[in-house]
Amino acid sequence: MTTVERVFEFSLHGLNMPSFPINVPELQLTAELQAGTPLRIKVRLTNVSEQQADARANKVAQTLYRRFLLGFGGHIDRSEPPRMASMIGKRNG
Repeated sequence: MTTVERVFEFSLHGLNMPSFPINVPELQLTAELQAGTPLRIKVRLTNVSEQQADARANKVAQTLYRRFLLGFGGHIDRSEPPRMASMIGKRNG
């Protein structure tokens, strides 16, 4: 089985979020939001190409960021959009 992992960081100053998992089986995707400053989201995809992994992981990070801005905008002092912090290539396991 191949697994691709992407880690994104983004800042939402003034907002304290707990860590929580995200699971989207139909996209072969699991993710974990890690609390802290900056927030980190680790996205893992299985059985997808590098190109699909990049697109899906980026979409998850961007969507989560936008939803936080829409839902908690009144509590956010300053924000910085997601940026890729690390990228782990395919591995068989």
